[in-house]
Amino acid sequence: MMDSLPKQHGNAHSLEEFAFLSDLKLKLSVSLGSLKMTLKEVIELTAGSVIQLSTPTSAGVEVSINGVPLARGEIISVEDRAVIQLKEIIHPEKF
Repeated sequence: MMDSLPKQHGNAHSLEEFAFLSDLKLKLSVSLGSLKMTLKEVIELTAGSVIQLSTPTSAGVEVSINGVPLARGEIISVEDRAVIQLKEIIHPEKF
């Protein structure tokens, strides 16, 4: 059974060794910030309400895969679309 696992080269695996997983669906999430609100405050929200997040705009966003932090980046505009430009990859040992 161990023979079916990809062989490791130093600390990294080659992409070809994981080709059999290439169609695996993953959930990518981007977190801009968070805050706590009371139920009363939530009920009072209307179109046009402004929600102030706890995170400063300079902090950027966190990109996660299936709930696990992957990278940090910033929101930029490309051809009138919001995109995330990655600034830092978070290595597993930093979790």
